[in-house]
Amino acid sequence: MTSPSTQVLHMQQPGSIDNLILDFDGTLAEQVIDFDDLKTRLLEMSRQYLAEPEKLDTGNFTHWMEQTREKIAETYKAKVREFDVKTWRMIKDTELEAAGRARVFEFSREVLTGLSSQGIGLAVVTRNCREAVFKVFPDILEHVEVVLAREDTPRMKPDPVHIELALDALDGQAHKAMLVG
Repeated sequence: MTSPSTQVLHMQQPGSIDNLILDFDGTLAEQVIDFDDLKTRLLEMSRQYLAEPEKLDTGNFTHWMEQTREKIAETYKAKVREFDVKTWRMIKDTELEAAGRARVFEFSREVLTGLSSQGIGLAVVTRNCREAVFKVFPDILEHVEVVLAREDTPRMKPDPVHIELALDALDGQAHKAMLVG
């Protein structure tokens, strides 16, 4: 049986991919955040500002936050900053708590080392906070060249600017890069 890095390396066609941009949660490490619980707590907290907050259907909390903060600004402009601080604190606390339980996948380091040894540039992009990424994977920068967490970008994925910044940091070209995760 071949190892995961051997399997990945055999799939790689020489010269076709110069850079890989990888998601963190679910790609390199376990994703253990209870998003349903987080959504419930965020909605409950937003009721401090709005009688009927926007429904939070997806995991894209930033889109929901923008909609909610716009509604708060219509009525309570002075409360927008307070809402932002409380919301981001809740999200970060949740991420850090989950990071204490999450683990890097067994194969991650070996695969990253194998890809890097082939000259492939490696970057990680995540909507997670930087502190949580390094709590789960303290030696990540020994295996990838770039880590861009949410505080490292003006707009997070799925906005393309997050990926573009990673590609720029790798001095890469989009047609010779692959996004994984």
